[in-house]
Amino acid sequence: MSGGGDAGPAAARYSAFLSYSHADSAFVRWLHRKLESYRLPSRLRRAGRSGARLAPLFLDRAELSAGPDLTRSVRDAIAASGALVVVCSPAAAASAWVGREIELFRQTHPDGLILAALHEGDEHNAFHGALLETRGPPIAADFRKGHEGRRLALLKLVAPLAGVGLDELVQRDAQRQTRRFVAVAASSACALALACGLWALTLDAQSRARQERVRGEHMIDDMIGDERVRLKAVGRLDLLEALNSQAYAYFKGRSPGQLSDKDNARRAELLQHMAEDDIERGDFRSAEVKARQALADTGALLRARPNDPDRVYDHAQSQFWFASVRRRQGDEAGAEAGFRAYADLAYRLVRLKPGDATARLERAYANSNLATLLLQRSLDTQHAQGLFAAAQEDFEAVARLRPGDRDVEVEVEDGDAWLAEVHRLAGDYDGALKYRLKQRALITSMLASDHRDFVTRSRVVGNDLALGRIATARGDWNGALARLRKAHDEATALADTDPENMDIAQQVRAIELFEARTLMSAPAARRPSRAEVEALLGDCHADAKRTSHAELAAFCTILRARLLAQAGDRAAAAALLAPVKSSPLLNGERLSELWSIDWRTELQN
Repeated sequence: MSGGGDAGPAAARYSAFLSYSHADSAFVRWLHRKLESYRLPSRLRRAGRSGARLAPLFLDRAELSAGPDLTRSVRDAIAASGALVVVCSPAAAASAWVGREIELFRQTHPDGLILAALHEGDEHNAFHGALLETRGPPIAADFRKGHEGRRLALLKLVAPLAGVGLDELVQRDAQRQTRRFVAVAASSACALALACGLWALTLDAQSRARQERVRGEHMIDDMIGDERVRLKAVGRLDLLEALNSQAYAYFKGRSPGQLSDKDNARRAELLQHMAEDDIERGDFRSAEVKARQALADTGALLRARPNDPDRVYDHAQSQFWFASVRRRQGDEAGAEAGFRAYADLAYRLVRLKPGDATARLERAYANSNLATLLLQRSLDTQHAQGLFAAAQEDFEAVARLRPGDRDVEVEVEDGDAWLAEVHRLAGDYDGALKYRLKQRALITSMLASDHRDFVTRSRVVGNDLALGRIATARGDWNGALARLRKAHDEATALADTDPENMDIAQQVRAIELFEARTLMSAPAARRPSRAEVEALLGDCHADAKRTSHAELAAFCTILRARLLAQAGDRAAAAALLAPVKSSPLLNGERLSELWSIDWRTELQN
């Protein structure tokens, strides 16, 4: 995607001109309808826009049927369009007409907004040469099945066309969808049950069975794609559980042998998602059952076609989630074996698709996971640092291949965060500070495009928390408290705008506990009153009742025991710590997963 023009979409007769090959007509009609019918969330509607929609968009089949001079009509339409959306596929890449439309748009809009919608193919065969002439491969909204999901891809087009930030649009869109979800979920469940029931009752009527099967498949694609993206964005595990149950009803009672390869792959992906959600809820037994079945399904598919990159990728995801469950269950050997199998598949994917950005990302994730395992299990900072550095090399290489891709920028930023953590844990606070400041520069750059962006603002909060922890470790109490209190104010403001977001609620609570720890670690003469610290610690039992706060509940209890010990009541402190020391949370783990709490050090202080 290239930069904005001098007369944005809102100022032109058409929001955008859709350029495409007629081989992709069915998809383009769907895209045209979705873009024109999309209503911006009310908080994002710009002053001066006549309505909440982007319409009209120019589509030659819809607009030119009465035009006597096709070329002149196209020229006029391009001149009257605020942006160009190129639907990318191998057919479009070979289309001379698509190339001429791109060239015409650049002639009439030298700095115009050009967006790419990837429908089929990949970065090697889907982009027309005219798109690559000045800026290299464009950043595409990826509508392909099995990638980022049609809803998210659609929002990646809507955001620049509407002149709003992508992260905030995703957040607001998700909030709007969750308000509608319960009613929609009920009707979807009924429709899905009806579709499956009709399919079962009319096996002798093949045409009707095929129709119901197609309806069911489309519903499943939505449930494991677009709807899931929305609910994950707002941290709604309760609604995700209902969504999973509805989707799985389609497959229930049907063995892998009764399903097509495509449906087996769909079921495996759904099981991976369900295992992920079970892990977040702390239900590791259920997660293991689902991850094991997904592993079996993708393994069978891979054995049938061992050199198919898609099947290597799918099996890698199953290995990852199975290893993740093993890790939560305290099976360190099983977890390491699983993560190494995942890494082997990721490296295999790179060999099958050398130079492919997605394959390099998978290898980066594999190295990051192994590094994280080494840190959390034994605080092996030396080996973890090498793996994180290798992962960051891949992330930065992909960022160069996909300049301007926000998702990849986030991975680079997260890679800097992990490198900072490994330096902090090794006692190299200068190195930790260097990487945290590098991370902050990336976040600031992302925030510059939209200072209200919810997700990026939450990253600022996380960075301030990390900088506060580094300052605490260096003995800079005033600097640490300033950072932590600034982070707390911003996190609280974010929580007020979205009170049901569990991730932000955790962030607020974590900052309070790290501020209490900083106050307690100051020299005795500079410590505040016990009442001030207790107010920050709050109710540790309330944290324990919330599964997502399990780490914070244990940390809170450790800090409260430390407060008792500082007051001279060591017996009460020891009694308070006893259940924490025997907790499954600390089983074989040196470092906590979410907040990088060094359990051994905290228990000794």
